Formats: sequence, C-alpha cells, structure tokens
Amino acid sequence: MKIALLFLLLIPCLACGQNSKPESTFQKLKARLIDFTPDKLCAQCGYSLAASTFKFEVVEGSEEFQKGQNILVTISCAGDNAFAYYKKTGNTLFEDRQDYLLLLYKPTAVPADIKQFQDLCSPYYEGENLPRLCSESLEKL
Repeated sequence: MKIALLFLLLIPCLACGQNSKPESTFQKLKARLIDFTPDKLCAQCGYSLAASTFKFEVVEGSEEFQKGQNILVTISCAGDNAFAYYKKTGNTLFEDRQDYLLLLYKPTAVPADIKQFQDLCSPYYEGENLPRLCSESLEKL
C-alpha cells in the first residue's frame, strides 16, 4: 500500500518535470547609451535600493525591438556598478554614445523592488513615451 501511494505521488512530479521548461528570466540586447550626463547617475546603494534610468538606442534589433528604436532602461545600484568598474579598470562605466550588452529582465520577471523604480521613471524622461525596461547588468562593448 505504501509503495502504491508513493508511486501515485511521484507520477505527477515526474510528468511535470519532463514536460515543462522554465521560461528564461532575461533577454540580451545590444544598445547604445544616449543622452548621458553624470547627474543622471544615482547615488550608491546603502541601506536602501537606488536606481538610475538611462536612454538607450537599440544597436541590433531583436524580436521585440527594432534597430534604432529608443528605450528607457532602469539599472539598480548603477552608482555601485560604476564605482566597482572604476576600481577594477580605472575607466568610467557609463559613457555617452558607448555601446553595451544589456541583460534585461523580461517584463514578467522584474523583481518587485526594482519594478518600483521602473514605474517611477527618472524625471529626465517624464514626457517620453518609450518602452521602459529593467536591467540586471550591462557590459561595455
């Protein structure tokens, strides 16, 4: 009886594991940082999360974005990322007209603490009707 019950409990678990594959949380996108000035970079994160929103131009199109399309990307703790990059390389991370590989959250996978910053877009871009995304990380190209 115990073996039969164990078998009945395991069948649905095995079936789900074989038939479903978790959807990827991120997508990669090559984009160029445009309209950057240092005052758009947030302070470093400390006891609370801070984020910066930047405007990018898509360099290589994808299924969702066309080449040349402008997008707004919120990056959490951008100040921390910039400081760590400078300590490691001696160079600045954020440069106007620089190309980057962005690791973007898919819209359904944005963590709640980052989503609040995405919804409160930077005042620099208030009137612009552009897609708003969140990035986990970025890499200079």
